[in-house]
Amino acid sequence: MNEAVVLTPERILEATEDVLRRYGLTKATVVDVARALDVSHGSVYRHFPSKASLRDAVAKRWLDRANEPLCKLAAGDGPAPERLEKWLRTAFSIKQKKVCDDPEMFATYLALAQGAREV
Repeated sequence: MNEAVVLTPERILEATEDVLRRYGLTKATVVDVARALDVSHGSVYRHFPSKASLRDAVAKRWLDRANEPLCKLAAGDGPAPERLEKWLRTAFSIKQKKVCDDPEMFATYLALAQGAREV
């Protein structure tokens, strides 16, 4: 174990995404995430107090990345009907790209987002 590694929530979330991709939602564990980071699972728990909170953070991160361009469109200038149409087209395009590029991870993120407590 490499406890000297600077461990940030962002690094943990990146590793969690890799672990979810490798093992899937039902088989991935906090120990797997810690192993991927070469730290103890206690180090992961210092940033995320439970597996559920880690899953919630992964779901929030994914949703935030997907929603960022949509928020910019909603806050933009122009007539509301045009912004709404562009927002809907962009939302569809984002989801379609995620499904086509990595369908297994999309299914994982969808399950995480549906099961997230306060996202």
